[in-house]
Formats: sequence, C-alpha cells, structure tokens
Amino acid sequence: MFAKEIVVSSPEEAKKFVDIANKYHDFTISLKNGDYLIDGHSIMGLLSLDVTQKTELIIETDPPEEFIKEVTPFIVEK
Repeated sequence: MFAKEIVVSSPEEAKKFVDIANKYHDFTISLKNGDYLIDGHSIMGLLSLDVTQKTELIIETDPPEEFIKEVTPFIVEK
C-alpha cells in the first residue's frame, strides 16, 4: 500500500495531477479529504475537495516508480 499526504491548491494543479493519474489506469488512485473519498482520475472529484484540508493519496498496491516521480511535487513531507 502507498499512502502520502499531498497538496493540490489550485485548479491548474488539479488538472496537472489528474493528467498524471490518467496515464496510469492499471491501479486505483484514491484521494481522501476529510470524510470524502474520490477517484484520483476525476477532475470534477478533485475540484470538489476542500483544499484547506490535507488530502491523502491512497493506492492499494505499490505504484510504479515513474508515477511516484511524477507526483512528488504534490507530496507533503511530514
């Protein structure tokens, strides 16, 4: 399992994240924000989240290294 906190604070960043996610359809990408869990491939879902709260990126399997490199700019180090 892969889980990291991310920040997507603008519509432009949301589009960039979803563009990255849509390159990878062989695993499920979920985003959890408060009580909401959305599909990381959905721009409408991502835009509906409250960006003032932390968002958790959740993937049930280990994603490819390429994916991790592409989403690293969104990851918040604790």
